[in-house]
Amino acid sequence: MPEETEQEKAQKLARENKLPFVDLSRGTVPEQMIGTVPLRVAREYDVFPLKKQGRVLLVATTGVPDRTDLDHLRAMLGVEVECAITTKSAMREALDRHYGLKR
Repeated sequence: MPEETEQEKAQKLARENKLPFVDLSRGTVPEQMIGTVPLRVAREYDVFPLKKQGRVLLVATTGVPDRTDLDHLRAMLGVEVECAITTKSAMREALDRHYGLKR
């Protein structure tokens, strides 16, 4: 039996936690979204902003954040935060491309 791919693992994690899966390597994110999460926060919490609707910000992350991390994000960003799961490689690429990070 072949080993699960990185994307299959991330999709499984999303399903198990009833979270959406997002493939950051596809599609585009409006540049104004990048300003919703400061570089320091994106790095520290390994999140990438996807969409803001009213006072709710959807961010991609590579794992299921714990309640404390979500509370910190809410306090720092001043909005409610919802999460979607993505792969680690797609997260690295998106952070590099939009924030100019090199890991």
